[in-house]
Amino acid sequence: MKTAALLYLSTESPARRMTTEDFKTLRLFRVQAQGSHPVPPEEIFDSHDPHSVHFWEIRASQLAGVARLCIHTSLEEAPDARYFKGLGLMPPTPIACFNRLLIAPSFRRDGIAKKLNLWRLVYARAHCKSAIVCTHLEWLQKMQSEAGFQRAGKSNLSSLPETLQFIRRNGAAFVIEF
Repeated sequence: MKTAALLYLSTESPARRMTTEDFKTLRLFRVQAQGSHPVPPEEIFDSHDPHSVHFWEIRASQLAGVARLCIHTSLEEAPDARYFKGLGLMPPTPIACFNRLLIAPSFRRDGIAKKLNLWRLVYARAHCKSAIVCTHLEWLQKMQSEAGFQRAGKSNLSSLPETLQFIRRNGAAFVIEF
């Protein structure tokens, strides 16, 4: 389901189309917000940004957090499709794929991740029949469970490089149907 990228800057404002400057800001933010475990560029940037829905949280006139949602008509089209292989998932379509949730280090532990995640969930409920997410972070796994996602199994993260062993060890897939 390919459409032009949309950007939401607040829950009260309507979406607008992403501009070239927005994409530059997003890419720079993703690199800077990685923290102590930088991941390869192909795990940060992919061909899905141009047709995704992006959610940004602005605090003190700065970009504090970002999250992305892609909508697809099959699980095989999803940005993280390779991580769901072998799990036997067949969520109803269209599917909202939650990924690329990053918070600036200076704004962490401030509730921004939960706000962005709930914002994506509201959007997904309005436009999709299910949603999926794959994460290695325990706090994010807990947050997805609290939001109603069901753990679908251990993610197939074997395609990640050995340098990302910390992700491969703890990855889990979650799904929710609406």
